[in-house]
Amino acid sequence: MDYREIRLKVAIFAGVAVLSLPLLTSTLRRPTYGSFSGIMYPQYGVMLLWKTDAVEVTVEGREECVPKAQLASSAIYQEAISRIPRADRPALTEVHWNRVFCCWAALNALTWHLLFRVWQPIRPYIEGPRSL
Repeated sequence: MDYREIRLKVAIFAGVAVLSLPLLTSTLRRPTYGSFSGIMYPQYGVMLLWKTDAVEVTVEGREECVPKAQLASSAIYQEAISRIPRADRPALTEVHWNRVFCCWAALNALTWHLLFRVWQPIRPYIEGPRSL
């Protein structure tokens, strides 16, 4: 195997390994409301309690139970989130690292197999002795 060909394969493999990690971490996310039961911000008058199918939102004594599917369009939820400063807001999604690592390892194994097992160096055809 030629030195240039090995360098090319290693560069392709490293590129796939490095570029696939941010791609997988951005796509393999899950909602965070399953990770905790609620958040209270008494200084802003906001309380968010996650239930199985809805979120109980309390803003300065007003309380409403909003289904999880309608969180984006709920006025009271939008008001509650707008009262909380950006730095203190709860994250809506989190990275599912087990899934990311499994997919990343499988992708790298497939890349390695294709580059170093399937893509073989060019072997010139040998015709035998030449007669002039």
